[in-house]
Amino acid sequence: FNVLPHNLADAHMNGSVHIHDLEFFAGRPLNCLQHDLRQFIKYGLKVDGTGDHTSVAGAPNHIETLMNHSGEIMLAAQQNMSGGLAMSLWNVFVAPFAVGLPYEKIQQAVEMFIFNLNMAYAARGGQVPFTSVGLEFTVPDFLKNEPAYGPGGKQVGVYGDFEKEVRLIQRAFTEALIKGDSEGKPHLFPNTIYYLRKECLTPEFTEDIERVHFLSAKFGTAYFINMLPKYMGNHTNYMGCRTRFSDDWTGDWDTDTLRTGNLAYVTMNLPRIGYNARDENEIFDYLDDYMSIVEDVLMIRRERALKCLNDYKLLPFLTQKVGDDPYYRIENSTLSFGFVGLNEMLMAQTGAGLENPDSNKLGLKVIQYINDRASQLKSETGLRWSVIQTPAESTAYRFATMDREKYPDQIICNGDSSASYYTNSSHVPVDTGMSLPEKIKIESEYHPITRGGHIFHAFMGESYSNPDSLMSLTDKITHKTDIGFWAYSSALSFCVNCKTLMKGLQSKCTHCGETQEVEWYDRITGYVQQVGHAKNASGGWNAGKKQELLDRNRWEK
Repeated sequence: FNVLPHNLADAHMNGSVHIHDLEFFAGRPLNCLQHDLRQFIKYGLKVDGTGDHTSVAGAPNHIETLMNHSGEIMLAAQQNMSGGLAMSLWNVFVAPFAVGLPYEKIQQAVEMFIFNLNMAYAARGGQVPFTSVGLEFTVPDFLKNEPAYGPGGKQVGVYGDFEKEVRLIQRAFTEALIKGDSEGKPHLFPNTIYYLRKECLTPEFTEDIERVHFLSAKFGTAYFINMLPKYMGNHTNYMGCRTRFSDDWTGDWDTDTLRTGNLAYVTMNLPRIGYNARDENEIFDYLDDYMSIVEDVLMIRRERALKCLNDYKLLPFLTQKVGDDPYYRIENSTLSFGFVGLNEMLMAQTGAGLENPDSNKLGLKVIQYINDRASQLKSETGLRWSVIQTPAESTAYRFATMDREKYPDQIICNGDSSASYYTNSSHVPVDTGMSLPEKIKIESEYHPITRGGHIFHAFMGESYSNPDSLMSLTDKITHKTDIGFWAYSSALSFCVNCKTLMKGLQSKCTHCGETQEVEWYDRITGYVQQVGHAKNASGGWNAGKKQELLDRNRWEK
């Protein structure tokens, strides 16, 4: 707080806005990063950014070395970032290293990478790095004639030459995730994101896509990107947390989506605007005030990031040179307006939430207003402003808890006094009685106007354990909606005593009868995580999120 003016610090403390990752604001102010694996294939790896304090690796010659480097890149970068790390186009960039290898060796190499990410217990005080990997079913058209780099960092043709290897690596990765760890639990990282492009939505790829839906039906850990809507461009990447980058900044997919990330976002408490605004005009007056606070915080954070990068030399992994340029491209990073509780704001103003068509029109108007402000700032500052559906793991709980005390006679929230929470961003409430198609229709309208990041959650019931049912739903989402990013989430229970994995939220093991040491798993906001239900659990969700978990309506056929 010492680096912020009092009015901005007060806005966070009183719950008007939430400044994320405050503990990292002064020395590690950058949120997340989309890596470009090609740079480390070409130039080798300095995990400390300089080579002064660690061994230096040259360009990898073998797939096993590249797997190790991929994991070390994520872990090293985590020391410079407050948020997540991702690698999109991963299997395309790895493909030249798989030429001529037996499938079993590709499988072993991929499993090494996955276990490496899940066992690097060294990030942020005892966590594994928050990692995401984007996988392609085939080489995207825009990459087919791009130079490919292979063993020794040498050019080995173009990526279109490695179609076979791209498919084998994706298959090996998916099969490793289906297998799980040695106890049968799901691998929670990396968040694995599958691209659905027109190039792969053909009968030739049906088996590959079915395999991924088997993974979704079993563990609910896969994510999907729908590249068919026009606003998605040629290339768009996401992270499991939902931050998003597309080739709509400069028009170049490389510049716009790689070696950059979300610099930071600040979240606005929309329900509080609903409690205070006397009419629709005042909603936008309050929004102007809140957005002004967000702008000031983000500009200070950006200045702080520049000092940490260039003056204080605190982030050497990011400033290391690849060729003649610094690895991290801050000029392409996003500054994002986040928001929580659109549904409750609408209920406070109109008496109805997003499920009501007239109320939803006001909701779209509100988010478009924020989006218009981001576009205006792009023109005024030359910086990459955007709007994001805040993940709000703790923010939805914090805002509702504070507002329950501040507005006891007006509060509209979910849960009770011991576990209150607002609805995430522009989502329909988790306990909605709407049908799944109705929910998809409403939420898909918000994806094109939240281009800093968004996600659609489908919390699935037992009948959707059938991969064919999920395949049918995927076909409808990709061809008939503007949903850009989504996941099918399934609640799981795991008996710590006898290592039995069960569907649904179970309080008693169906195999051994254990009642105290049964852990739950589900998607908290963007990624699957341990809930903390077992008696001796070492971590878990906050009270608001645990209540939301119990409130979730799970769709059956």
